[in-house]
Parts: sequence; structure tokens; C-alpha cells
Amino acid sequence: DLLYPFYLQTGATGTITQRVNNSWDVQVRVGRQNLAYEALRGAVDLPESRMDYVDQRGGGVGYRLNRTTRIGLNLDWTKRSSPIQVRDYRAFRVGAAVTYVG
Repeated sequence: DLLYPFYLQTGATGTITQRVNNSWDVQVRVGRQNLAYEALRGAVDLPESRMDYVDQRGGGVGYRLNRTTRIGLNLDWTKRSSPIQVRDYRAFRVGAAVTYVG
């Protein structure tokens, strides 16, 4: 964003994993991010700062290949709220993950 080139992102995301048996598990995720933007110096007719919020919800299933490797399929929903309407969005995302714990 050329008019708000700098921002500070803060937030938290939490995940709960429940094992169904030795191989399978399910996960639930929730998170919130705050994006604190600073306006370009010298910009006319703009507030000096703005705050956008990103809310995340999701879940997934995982399969443990062995003691150290997990593969997972995830579905996540994201909603961004901003005082600038064209920055608002809602989206679903599907993805896969491989996790290795040494």
C-alpha cells in the first residue's frame, strides 16, 4: 500500500491437537492478528494511522507416518477487517503440511 508503507503486525495463534489413535489426529486453530499501519509522511487527507484486523479459524486432520513425521490436510478461514473497504476480504484456504520433529 503506497500510502501506508509501514506496519507493525502483532497477534497470536493457538492450536489444539487431539490424537484419535496412534496414527490419526485432529486439530483446531484460532488466531487474531493486528496490523498497525503508519501513513506516508506528508500524505494529504489521510489519518496518520489505521488498524486492520485479521481473524483466522481452521482445522485439519493428520496422519503420523512414524514417531517423527506427520502429514496433514488443513482447511482455514480468514477474515480481514479494515477501515479501507477494498482491504476487507474473506477467504477459505486448503493446504497440506509435513511436520518433522527431530
